[in-house]
Amino acid sequence: MSETDRPAVLFHRDDALWLPQRACVGPWSDDLLHGGAVAALCVSQAEQATDDPGWITSRVTLDLVRPVPRAPLEVETEVLRAGRRVRLVEISVRADGREVVHARVQRTAHEQIALLESELPSVRPAPPPDLPEDFIGPDQYRPLARPIPFVEESSEIRVPDSEGPFGTGAITAWVRIQAELLPGQRLSPAASVCAAGDFTHAFGSPEPVHAMRLYFPNADLSVHLSRTPVDAWVRMAPSAVWETSGVGHARCELSDRYGTIGTSVMTLVLSTP
Repeated sequence: MSETDRPAVLFHRDDALWLPQRACVGPWSDDLLHGGAVAALCVSQAEQATDDPGWITSRVTLDLVRPVPRAPLEVETEVLRAGRRVRLVEISVRADGREVVHARVQRTAHEQIALLESELPSVRPAPPPDLPEDFIGPDQYRPLARPIPFVEESSEIRVPDSEGPFGTGAITAWVRIQAELLPGQRLSPAASVCAAGDFTHAFGSPEPVHAMRLYFPNADLSVHLSRTPVDAWVRMAPSAVWETSGVGHARCELSDRYGTIGTSVMTLVLSTP
């Protein structure tokens, strides 16, 4: 593999410190991380702390306590519950001694259960109406108004419109996070999907992102998964509500190639520039 073919890397390590790389940078500033990079870090650390075959990352809650700087980060992980079927991991991310992210990741043991006909969902899961191959990629749609390394270097976003993922208002997209957590360490499908979850508000924006009159950063991110995704690709079908109170709510139904796998939800803080 040539140098140019190598995937982007989100972090390097220096003993206990995590060093964010350019591929982590988000839309707000060259000095601040994209929430997706932070989600990938937190989920990966929780999976490592409960590294047993057959466990599913079933819930992730991420509180973005402060903007996360592109600076050395300390990550503290504690297993709060180590049950037979459910394990709960708490993660604290700190920059210069101050907590910037507080996360909890729930992992659930897979156990085959036989359901009666009456216990099955009334609407059976079905494959999505489209696949990543049906949409167009970055080489076919309008470039971003300004460079966003996490979007351009760490992610592949495929959409049905040549205006691109942020050029039309609310849009359904297929996303995969291609970046490695560390050099040579790929993200798990669940960590990749949770990282993609931080695009929820952008895909649900009522207007093209570059034309927005308001700022709408997310204060949190919650992802619920009912099963492990088959691969890194996730279909995100958004909806959003913005209120005159200055609070918004964005949600995506998440699917893989075989059907629904869960939801992503976030609280938005609306403000004028």
